[in-house]
Amino acid sequence: MGRFLHTESLVTGYPGKNVKVISENLNLQLRSSEVICLLAPNGSGKTTLVKTLSGFLTPLGGKIFLEGKEITQISPAKKARMLSVVLTERFQSSNMSVYSLVSLGRSPYTGWWGAFSRRDHHEVKLAIGEMHLEPLQSRALSTLSDGERQKAMIARALAQDTPLIMLDEPTAHLDLPNRVDIMKRLKRLAHIRKKAVLITTHDLDLALQTADRLWLIMPDGSVVDGVPEDLILNGMFEHAFQIDQATFDRSSGRFLVTDANCGKIAVPGASEAEFWARKALQRIGLRTSEFNSGTVLKYDPDNGQYVITKNQKSWKAGSIEKLISIILREELWDPI
Repeated sequence: MGRFLHTESLVTGYPGKNVKVISENLNLQLRSSEVICLLAPNGSGKTTLVKTLSGFLTPLGGKIFLEGKEITQISPAKKARMLSVVLTERFQSSNMSVYSLVSLGRSPYTGWWGAFSRRDHHEVKLAIGEMHLEPLQSRALSTLSDGERQKAMIARALAQDTPLIMLDEPTAHLDLPNRVDIMKRLKRLAHIRKKAVLITTHDLDLALQTADRLWLIMPDGSVVDGVPEDLILNGMFEHAFQIDQATFDRSSGRFLVTDANCGKIAVPGASEAEFWARKALQRIGLRTSEFNSGTVLKYDPDNGQYVITKNQKSWKAGSIEKLISIILREELWDPI
């Protein structure tokens, strides 16, 4: 995989009388055929980094290179054929049709008033098809939902047909099925058409399941780069997201809502019933362990019952609702 974009000692932020540095000393790489998800809590500088890498903001220091050439030495026309960007700002021409919006992606090749070639029409139709927008292509943007409008903006970037695509929160206004669909399509685009794709997102679960690599903005402003599994196992992921009243569960790759005074219960089994029992216990503020010690919860498939044991006493429940009721009433958990 070739390195399409890289930075050297990059500093991002905002100039002015009171210079505001967001991140510094960033040495990052974007390779073709990869999807990178940029993750961080709100206000950590994700959008600032994307705008800086794409040229919308001037770096406070350091350099950005596209295909080995410093980005400041690349003409706007050439750069428009190298990278496309989808930001969160709402597009202003609300009376424009979906087809016209997507067609704007071809302007780096045709100019604003240039005639469309067969190739240009093909790329527009291909992008509209990729986003399943065929039924909407004649509709005005003002008639679209936020999610439909977002898909149209992504289609415009796809029509631009650049080696690098940057998307800031591309799934923010979509429901779960559409979020999954968009991420799968972007990943296929990267792998099959060998594009470099950078996505900022708040959907941590989906990012962990689809990204080839993650960029994590740490509390000190640095950016850690790695494959998702390594960043989970070495503790970097949970360090980047220090959330009060929640802990990161490395076994499931999810943050669990916890109570400061919660207890724990061992659920050593691996059945489907025990999996959902763990989820229920975590939802009510209890931590779970796979080790068979202390208070233990198991599922008896022969009798279709949950059995919880503590201090040589046992309780049985035929449903998770009943199980939770017994646990809370009898305070069946171990101190942490």
